[in-house]
Formats: sequence, C-alpha cells, structure tokens
Amino acid sequence: MAIEEIEGRGLRETLTAFGQHLMDIYMSPTVIGVYRIAVTEANRFPDLVKSFYEQGPGRAAAQLADVLELAKERGEIRTDDCQRAAGHFVGMIRDNLHLQVILGLRPPPSDKEVRKAVASAVEIFLNGVGLGQDK
Repeated sequence: MAIEEIEGRGLRETLTAFGQHLMDIYMSPTVIGVYRIAVTEANRFPDLVKSFYEQGPGRAAAQLADVLELAKERGEIRTDDCQRAAGHFVGMIRDNLHLQVILGLRPPPSDKEVRKAVASAVEIFLNGVGLGQDK
C-alpha cells in the first residue's frame, strides 16, 4: 500500500487495511507457490531468494516502518525501533496460518477468517495481551 492510500486514516484503520492487504497477498495461490519454491531452492539460488525477500516481505515491513514512524511522531505509539515493530506486525499477520497453507495442511482462510486474524493482530499490536503490570 502506498503512503498516499493511508494518509488521513487512524492508526488502527491503517493497520487493519495494511494487514488485510498483506493477508490477501500472502494467501494468493501465486505467492503461496513462490514461497514454496523459494524455500525449496534457497540454497541453490540465494541471490534470487534474497531479491524475493527484499521485494516482498522486506519491502512490506519497510513501508509499515515508515507509517509507524509517522504515528510515533504524532504520539500514537511508543517504540524505539519502528523497523522491528513493523517486522513484528508483519509476522503476526503471516502467523502460523501462512505456514499451514504453505505446508498444505489447510486451504487459504476465508474472508471472515482473514478479518478475524487481522483484527486480532491489530489489537495485540496496539494493546498487547498483558495487564501492564510487572510481577
């Protein structure tokens, strides 16, 4: 998603749109096939796999890091490392669901499952799961 597509949206709405967009890409038959090939051929074609990563998952995380930097400047989030936070969010979107589909353990999720998974990732990303108290 281009920055222009998310300007003016709140962070929750932006993360939701970004997450759904990523999930659509990750679960597309073409990308599932490319992931399978990339994993299989990583040792034989490391430069090709590196390029795939940089143009796909790496680029998505970098774009999201830019969005998070803007949110940080607006005081919407606290983090010392927006790139790492973006990587965490992308990982939560991919989830084990992506791996299960890659391995052929299940079909791609329905639209309802995608919405539910993305909403959960956004909620955890923005609010965590802890009570906010150290024991």
